[in-house]
Amino acid sequence: MARRLERLPASYPRSAVVYPHYSDTTANGLTRLIIDYCRAHGWHAERINTQGRVIDQRREVTDILGHRRTIGSVKRIPTAGMKGSADIHILKAGRAVYCEIKIGRDRQSEAQKAFQRSVEEAGGLYIIVRDFDDFLSQIE
Repeated sequence: MARRLERLPASYPRSAVVYPHYSDTTANGLTRLIIDYCRAHGWHAERINTQGRVIDQRREVTDILGHRRTIGSVKRIPTAGMKGSADIHILKAGRAVYCEIKIGRDRQSEAQKAFQRSVEEAGGLYIIVRDFDDFLSQIE
């Protein structure tokens, strides 16, 4: 957030700056909040996507009678990343911090538990975060 102010011209009134609104009640909102907080403090933070991607090869065709129908298929390609990887990877003062976002009753999968063990055995810090206050207490 402080970095956004640095890019503004000196003549730009600070009262006209629009700050983003955050919510830590959704996984996406909490993720955005944590990443922006880390970057504002000069840490490296990135969101990791382990969903893979969808290739939609469907198309709509019209036959000679004028009937329209969809042909083709939808294919899902698995991620090239490590299965169970944490949602956010943070580098704080030379220390690797892996942050897994869990909202409500959400729980870790077996792949995520294996990833956590791997990180902790290698000397990294792995945290499970349910809201922003939880993140602040664990990151300090």
